[in-house]
Amino acid sequence: MKLLLQLFLLIFCYSCSKQTNITTNINNQKIKITNEGMSFVPSYVECSIGDTIFFELDSYHNAVEVSQETYENNQSEILIGGFNIDFGEDTFIIVNQSKTYYYLCQPHIDEGMKGVILVD
Repeated sequence: MKLLLQLFLLIFCYSCSKQTNITTNINNQKIKITNEGMSFVPSYVECSIGDTIFFELDSYHNAVEVSQETYENNQSEILIGGFNIDFGEDTFIIVNQSKTYYYLCQPHIDEGMKGVILVD
């Protein structure tokens, strides 16, 4: 009887944990960022941890993550450990921490080609 009760509890706990994972995966957003001329579209995104950001860029644009200071000073030094989307690359990132991601197109920083991803 005790073994049967333990088996029941084990199966119950396992099924509850599986349901939680399924629910979490369903709620993740998929957001696409492209470019129009010298602008990222959209240039500002709010999302949650685990969301997927797709970048689809023209061949003369890149998207590199920079520090807030670099962003505010219109500089283009890549943030160590940040994302780096190459020119014309169609790829994605999964935002895995609650923070503000600042990014820009290096050759077009003088035209103001910058963006922000706010993850809460």
